[in-house]
Amino acid sequence: MSNYKWIKYEVDDYVAVLTLNNPEKLNAWSPPMDVEIRDAMVSAAADDAVRAIVITGAGRGFCAGGDIEMIKANATSGGKSGAAQGANEDLTYMIRIPKPIFAAVNGPAVGIGSAFAIFSDYRFIADNAKISTMFARRGLVAEFGIAWLLARQVGIMGAIDLLSGRMISGVEAGQIGFARTLPADGFLQHVIDFARDLAKNTSPRSFGIVKKQLYDSFTQTLQEAHDYSMAEAAKSFLSEDAKEGVAYFVERRAPAFTGR
Repeated sequence: MSNYKWIKYEVDDYVAVLTLNNPEKLNAWSPPMDVEIRDAMVSAAADDAVRAIVITGAGRGFCAGGDIEMIKANATSGGKSGAAQGANEDLTYMIRIPKPIFAAVNGPAVGIGSAFAIFSDYRFIADNAKISTMFARRGLVAEFGIAWLLARQVGIMGAIDLLSGRMISGVEAGQIGFARTLPADGFLQHVIDFARDLAKNTSPRSFGIVKKQLYDSFTQTLQEAHDYSMAEAAKSFLSEDAKEGVAYFVERRAPAFTGR
């Protein structure tokens, strides 16, 4: 999908910036937006020119939850509209993308908007932004599997607090360890700079395996995690990136990792 309507997608110097683009509704999620997000994520995962992905929102919002009007319209049509085909609310695919995903929460992140942040590897939030899971305050429950991740990210008490639906400020999100809080002024560029530094100075091959190790460890025994790590370590010593890791250090230059 090359022409997007509901998102913007730009790649520059190893960083793909995916911008939710419905600012009039604070970038509310909808089935057609979901299709475009997934298409962009899959493209980024397969593109050697991309080594980090930043997801943010246009205007003053990150994502204000679901676009109720569009979701209702899709339900009325039986979910058969072309724009909605392929939409899927399962966000677990994000942890299987072997590249770092940065949530740059520039404004309100509510409901599924908060879930996008939770499923990202890095969470940065502007000090004037706010985030809320909101579900419990709508008579709903923790959707998208976020309870499983939140408990591991901020502990039981922090997870219960976030899942209560209380609105959390950007400053408080940093205090409880949910995200890194940055000043609103120059916020997105700060996140992109952080992502680009990682993209240029970390082996793409190594990062992909480390990310897999971390998420797989949630369901592994210590022995299983050990055995997998040692098998991958043996392979890594034979990789081009391992040779480059020594060469650039000895030669005192910037690394030129290939991901192989």
